[in-house]
Amino acid sequence: MLNRYIAKTTMVLFSSLVLFSCKKDKEQTRKEKIVGKWQMTAMTETPAQSDLDGDGTNDSDFYHFFEECEKQFIYEFQSDGTYIEDRSSCSQDPNDQSMSTWSMNEEQTVLSVYGQVFDIEEIGSATMSFTINTDLNGVNVKQTSVFTKKE
Repeated sequence: MLNRYIAKTTMVLFSSLVLFSCKKDKEQTRKEKIVGKWQMTAMTETPAQSDLDGDGTNDSDFYHFFEECEKQFIYEFQSDGTYIEDRSSCSQDPNDQSMSTWSMNEEQTVLSVYGQVFDIEEIGSATMSFTINTDLNGVNVKQTSVFTKKE
């Protein structure tokens, strides 16, 4: 009887040791998650202020009007703060790229790139989105861009 008690106690202690000794992975920061190559999958404007197709109705889905080659652009954020926009999908030049720098504020809620300041909505392991608010003819317009991470 005592042996069974010792065996059970040992098993519980061993299980607890294994369970609590597992090291949890550190959650990545937004600055770490943004590093990599991204492709835009959506761009919207709210409220819609521009009639892009001339049908008399303002359009909110800007991405719909991108050329197919523009939808293939790759936006790369490097860990050293370098930003590369690969536009070679629309060019005869396979090296058609634009370079700049990127940064985030200390709270990692604001992204600055190309002199533009964006509010970060989400940066996950596979998607990110950010917004920029502008005044268009006296109307506050929110433009949202959504990206998917390229592996």
